Amino acid sequence: MKIYFILILLLVISISASAQTDKPLPPGDSPPSTIFSKIDNAGNADDYDDAAYLIVCDSVVNRVDEKGVSNISSYLLYKILTEEGCREHAVLKWYYEPLTNYVKILKVNIIRGDSLIPISIETIIDVPAPQAAIYWQDRYKLLQLPRLQVGDGVEIEFFKKGYSYALLNSNQNDSDEKIDYTPPMPGEYFEIVVFKDTAPIVFKKYVKTPG
Repeated sequence: MKIYFILILLLVISISASAQTDKPLPPGDSPPSTIFSKIDNAGNADDYDDAAYLIVCDSVVNRVDEKGVSNISSYLLYKILTEEGCREHAVLKWYYEPLTNYVKILKVNIIRGDSLIPISIETIIDVPAPQAAIYWQDRYKLLQLPRLQVGDGVEIEFFKKGYSYALLNSNQNDSDEKIDYTPPMPGEYFEIVVFKDTAPIVFKKYVKTPG
């Protein structure tokens, strides 16, 4: 009898939870957005003067520690609007300057219709920038994407650590994880944040917080 009562109670709880989940939204409220709805609702080339691609979301959180070192978490979501946009994003590029900062790619996905296609970051290559032999020892990390289609979304998460506008001391070693990246004036923070781009932007956020 006791077991029967417990089963009845669990059934009632399950039905109650299901009813709450299916409860209609209040008038005027919209369902929470998803990465698929963000891509769908972003528009197309006709809405943006035939732009090649669209920045759906550009979100940056910069945690600056007491030494003045930036620890930057970035999230980018693009929507491809034209064939030119497909070509422009065939290879993703991340610039960095080893004496000043480093970049670690965390995740890359292609959003196509209602499918999310993970891209292996194991195929990323690290090469000298074209002007590296003339100026600084700057480099690029490159990732070849599968053939893109108009309407695709490209989702990127990456982490960047370091200082953006001055060379560090030359006594750094070759391991990114062991480099201190303290700026020339420890504790001083300086950054330029530009809220525009070469493509239309739907949403952009920059947050600076103590690290």
